[in-house]
Amino acid sequence: MSCCSGSEDRHPGATRLRELHIPVVCVEADPEARGLAVARRLRVPVILGDVTQEGVLESAKIHRAHALLAVTSSDTTNLEAVLYARSVRPDLRVVLRLYDDDFATAVYRTLRAAHPGALTRSRSVSHLAAPAFAGAMMGRQILGAIPVERRVLLFAAMTVGGHPQLEGKTVAEAFRAGSWRVLALALDTARRDAAEDVRRSGLVWDLPDSYVLAGSDRVVLAATRRGLAELLGRRPRDRAGA
Repeated sequence: MSCCSGSEDRHPGATRLRELHIPVVCVEADPEARGLAVARRLRVPVILGDVTQEGVLESAKIHRAHALLAVTSSDTTNLEAVLYARSVRPDLRVVLRLYDDDFATAVYRTLRAAHPGALTRSRSVSHLAAPAFAGAMMGRQILGAIPVERRVLLFAAMTVGGHPQLEGKTVAEAFRAGSWRVLALALDTARRDAAEDVRRSGLVWDLPDSYVLAGSDRVVLAATRRGLAELLGRRPRDRAGA
């Protein structure tokens, strides 16, 4: 069973949970909330009350829940709900919506440290959407992305030529902590002194730090959004760093 804090108009995920045949109980403070009609249609039990008040989550059977989704529009309400739920069930899985990114990062790390036995995950919607936006802006250079806490690490393929931060520099000199790192050299530009067994893999990995990047080289690198934007001469549109 999952316990949701926030009505259907704020959290359409309740519909998806019901489609997956996962039992759901919702807690809603506003008796006039539009989502209540949807909840009734889905036959989802709804507890009317303030989720931060003692006894409300107990009424929603929080002690039997597999997870709590605190997804109201208030950071404070969501955090209070999660802290109270964890006081009842220290091992409870939680999904916590927080709009302030710096605050969310601090809360995530604190919860993870305070409840090491629980499954705690934090994801930023804007950062999870970043690869799609980056791909749209930067084309086929984006190979993939990996979420790291509330940030996203992008993997990109690009030709060294035209990028003074890379061209003519050694692999060690081209590395910029927190921005980008060269991971591999594409096979079709690999120098003849590369090992034959490495050549067959299509990419030359583990380049020596002394390897000098030529303009014709095509490399695979890991970069933050800001780092890749800097390499490509673009400026991120929002303030959130990757």
